[in-house]
Amino acid sequence: MLESEESRLPHEPAIELRRQLARRVGTSRSLPGFHGADAAFVFSNLAESSPAVYVWVCWDNRAAERVARDLHFFTSQPISLVPGFEADPYRGLSPHPEISEKRSQALWDLLELKRGFVVTTIHALAGRLPSPENFRSNCLRLETGCFYPLDHLLSQLRDSGYLREEPVSEVGEFSSRGGIVDVFSPAHEHPLRLEFFGDELESIRLFDPSTQRSVSMINRGNIVPMRELVLTRREIERWHQRAPEYFSQVRFAEALQEKLQFTQNGELFNGFESLMPLVVDNLSGLLDYLPRAEGPAQVILDRPQDLFAELDRF
Repeated sequence: MLESEESRLPHEPAIELRRQLARRVGTSRSLPGFHGADAAFVFSNLAESSPAVYVWVCWDNRAAERVARDLHFFTSQPISLVPGFEADPYRGLSPHPEISEKRSQALWDLLELKRGFVVTTIHALAGRLPSPENFRSNCLRLETGCFYPLDHLLSQLRDSGYLREEPVSEVGEFSSRGGIVDVFSPAHEHPLRLEFFGDELESIRLFDPSTQRSVSMINRGNIVPMRELVLTRREIERWHQRAPEYFSQVRFAEALQEKLQFTQNGELFNGFESLMPLVVDNLSGLLDYLPRAEGPAQVILDRPQDLFAELDRF
């Protein structure tokens, strides 16, 4: 565990989050006595009659997943599920890869969201994120006929959490052979086969991972990072240099040495998400991803008193 003296200063997260909610969103709604499918039915109808972005804040990931399932039953409007990490930052653990993937996919969806539901947790709402501009810069929009330096593309895939596998069969994998790059982005139902002539992208095919045969051709494709915080080797090196000075007390020595063994090779250690803000500006939040031009969002609080009590505890 690495915890600086600065990180243990008193804060007022619940008060600050309430201020953000008041400043950034419109109405905060709750329905006493309504739970589960009943509430999903009511708010689905409300969303049909009053289109907007509805942010539904739940206690934990299990409750958020249940709300998202209920909403899918009652409405055809877009539904983005943003789970919380559910990993204690003081235990030195990274979130499960599936949670990281879901969060990254949801942030991608939010960049284009105009109406519908954002289902999340009080922990996810309070957590830090890269700025929308930073996250967008790490998403690749590919189009045939355009030029993409192949070495840079492969480097960005590695930095954003993709694993090199042959053949590609699961989301988050990529492979490269000659002028062909296969990549399975969570933005698509099937993996992409990118065919290059030099640095020019000649074609994009969707293919079946079980047979490796083409399904269809498309002109545009999107590659979404597998984690929201994309770190380059240079940023990892900066952390390696700064961390010994920042965590200089003897009580940090053992934990710090374990992490430095990874970063000296340009690799990330378990639980890096909580410590990389030392070198990366990571001060945005989920509310910053909500659309601004389409009117204020509507917030649905599931047991608001319990939510803010949990936020104070957290």
